[in-house]
Amino acid sequence: MLGSMAAATALAGCALNKTEVARVKRDCAEPIRYDDVFRVDAHCHLMNVHDGNAEAFLRRREYFGSENVGIRNPILRNALAPFAANLSTETEFLFRQIVEGGMKDGGAFCEAASRRQRTVLPSGNGTDPGTAPLGFVRNRTRNAAIMMARWPEVDLFAPSMVDFYEVQGNDPFNLELQVEFYALLHRATKGRMVPLVSFHPVRGAHAPDGGAGQLDLVRKAISSQGFIGVKLHPSSGFDPLDNEKYGCPNTRLPNVLERQPLGAAGAAVQAQMDQLYTLCDALDAPILTHGGTGLSANKPCMQDRHPPQQTLAWTNSSRHWGEALEARPELTNLRVCLGHFAAGFARTPDGAIVPHPWLDYATRHIEAKGSQGRLWMDLSAMPEFVSASSPDRAAVAVHLAQHPQLHHRLLYGTDWHMPTLTPNGYRRGIESLFRGRQRRDVMGRNAVAFFGLDRPKVRMRLERFYAVHDIALQDVRWHRRMRALGLA
Repeated sequence: MLGSMAAATALAGCALNKTEVARVKRDCAEPIRYDDVFRVDAHCHLMNVHDGNAEAFLRRREYFGSENVGIRNPILRNALAPFAANLSTETEFLFRQIVEGGMKDGGAFCEAASRRQRTVLPSGNGTDPGTAPLGFVRNRTRNAAIMMARWPEVDLFAPSMVDFYEVQGNDPFNLELQVEFYALLHRATKGRMVPLVSFHPVRGAHAPDGGAGQLDLVRKAISSQGFIGVKLHPSSGFDPLDNEKYGCPNTRLPNVLERQPLGAAGAAVQAQMDQLYTLCDALDAPILTHGGTGLSANKPCMQDRHPPQQTLAWTNSSRHWGEALEARPELTNLRVCLGHFAAGFARTPDGAIVPHPWLDYATRHIEAKGSQGRLWMDLSAMPEFVSASSPDRAAVAVHLAQHPQLHHRLLYGTDWHMPTLTPNGYRRGIESLFRGRQRRDVMGRNAVAFFGLDRPKVRMRLERFYAVHDIALQDVRWHRRMRALGLA
């Protein structure tokens, strides 16, 4: 026992070995040859264990027997947590590196970020540390370096802040510092990392200022701090359409009453959502939302209280998003992307693979709205689509062939580093589902339209962000590549 403790103590002082640092620096260099595909990872994450109340998050999901969400043993989680830097430490590191001129290019960023990572244990010295479900116990900057090294062909990553707002117990999520960190990361990576700011309507409803501060933070992040959209995670119980009817409490161990919708208490939550929609329209900024059925904080309320055939009545269903958009036709700039292919596919009792009702609704909605539609989907966290022998891959190929309109409303994303794991070859596997123009659209050009990178208002504020911080546009890879491919 003492020997193990001594070994752990010694290990905590270690850093990545020189070979690993050199490998990451090398792999972060831009590829020598480009093709005609502009690539955007529209759905990815850098967060670690310090960005939320991990115990509260896992307790809620574990209590309901939901899917495996990673490192579950609390002793192991607590043992590994010190290896991940806290937010203030990493923010200070980025600021100092930028001021001192240490982040001249991607290789320099990845080298500096990797040197800062304590211990080889959660970071990996193998050929592909990105396949290990250990992002939550790494530095955020090390996660960014791994992402850039693993996918050097991706022109722009859009990492999302994620706010689960675990309302009982300690809430370590510091909104202002989160925004400061990601704004600095945008600068340090010369635009390879262009972030999305988080928003949680229950946090706003509970705030003494009625949520004005959170909305102002979102406005400032997008207007002047280099953010290109808003990330929502309604798995914690809120709904896009009607929080009095469908919103659910995010509670520790729900009793019978807490398994019922918010009712009158949901009015304040819905008011926050309504204000966010108006703000996003005014800013021409999109919303990326968790679009799967997993990770539900209050499954008995969000899902189980409805009959099995009423899946579209579940909290956060694709129908609720579609109806929320339809109820606001005047908000023409409001657009929403459903993450994880709107829950993908389901199995019938006899084993047949069919579109999940959420995917079925989203598909029909997108087809009905055509070029005027404001609903999108992404292909993040779909490892079952990658293997050539997977029946799900065959199912998605058939679905896409039957519904060609979807090719105009699909975005590529990974959801890395979430614990579902992103297998080797994920980008190649997803990309190989498409050919020609469809391939170019799904892998990046649709993301240009969704994020508004080809819209004057969005481009002007991002170019102003770079000018303020003395970043030459020629050094911003997504900007340079878009011009070269005629997308600007």
